[in-house]
Amino acid sequence: MRLVRSILLKGDIMSNSKNINSARNLTTSIVGQALRALPVSVNCYYGDPTLQWGDTMEKLERLAETGHTGPVSIITKGAIGPQRAADLARLVLPGLVVMVSVSGLGRAFEEVGHAHRYTTLRNLREAGVKAFAAVRPLTPPYNTSREVLTEIFQNLQAAGCEVACVSGFRGDASLIEEMSPEEGTEWVLRVKQMTGFDLVMECARENGIRLFTRVNCAVSYLTGRPSPFNPYWGSPQLVRCDAIECPLRGTCGPTEPNPEILAWLRQVGYDLEYQPAPQKACSFSSDTRLNCKSCCTTCYVERQPRVVVRNARTLGDLTFCRFVLGGTLCVKPGMIDEGGLDVGHVKVLQEAVGGANLHCLNSWWPWSAQLEKCFGCRYCILHHYTDRSSVGCAPADLEHMLQR
Repeated sequence: MRLVRSILLKGDIMSNSKNINSARNLTTSIVGQALRALPVSVNCYYGDPTLQWGDTMEKLERLAETGHTGPVSIITKGAIGPQRAADLARLVLPGLVVMVSVSGLGRAFEEVGHAHRYTTLRNLREAGVKAFAAVRPLTPPYNTSREVLTEIFQNLQAAGCEVACVSGFRGDASLIEEMSPEEGTEWVLRVKQMTGFDLVMECARENGIRLFTRVNCAVSYLTGRPSPFNPYWGSPQLVRCDAIECPLRGTCGPTEPNPEILAWLRQVGYDLEYQPAPQKACSFSSDTRLNCKSCCTTCYVERQPRVVVRNARTLGDLTFCRFVLGGTLCVKPGMIDEGGLDVGHVKVLQEAVGGANLHCLNSWWPWSAQLEKCFGCRYCILHHYTDRSSVGCAPADLEHMLQR
């Protein structure tokens, strides 16, 4: 068993049987609760969840069976009719949230239409399923005019949608050259760029839509969490916490790690240490964001209360540790997103469970089957990822995988 070998090498536990008992005792208590609280996305890789509805429901039902308490997201551009909405409503998943992508972009960017997306939001509201609109990608000048933004937010209001999250285009020059129309030179290339944000905020407020700039914050608000799993409290200017009057401002802040979970992560194979420090706020804004190479959610630049994971091999490792610790900032000094195809792989954990394909994105633990086709959006980057293997599992099943 890889877990046993890694622990024996560290000298933490001196026998296989003692190690197995220790792991079992931990995972059925505090750690078990932490695993069941992870933010999970279902079928969000290549192939919209509505295009594989049977598999999507099977995964959601498995999460319900394991007593999952954390956020569970379906991210879709597809259609969810009254029956599908009813199917979701009957699930015992307190953290279930449907995120409906809405962009207002024409068919030069998205082949799939828009009207059914507003209908989906209406159906979910009527069924009592928590949902919000992901207004993205905001792509100047194609969907950032007052006319287009007003139409989007008016349609959201008419559908009974009260919450939206907005974000900008993400990519580099080579990606733009590959997928943009002739006006590609007009594109604004910035990480989470929010050109014209004041207009976006104005259109949202005129139509009674509560606005967020980060998915994790919107999900936390809808599911009743006091703060997101991502440490956005460290970059309030970039996230625009005050400008959007985020309702989590009074409760969002550093999370002190639970010692039992730290011990479990060491048993899994992570070499880590908690380093307490006063809370600080980063001064970067969207205008200066590119001056810092560190990812905000794994920030090693500002000296914040954090867990240093010395042997993390990817950002996926850092994200997994952060999720299990309930949102504690986890860093490895110097580690940044360099565009590698394995950036989201949770490599230390994968080895501990015998090579299972486990990933962590910035906001989600993805559990996903992958299809051979999707909606064919021009800005999609997943064709760069040729591996169509299934990814993830119900987080609670990690307990059994680690005990084998």
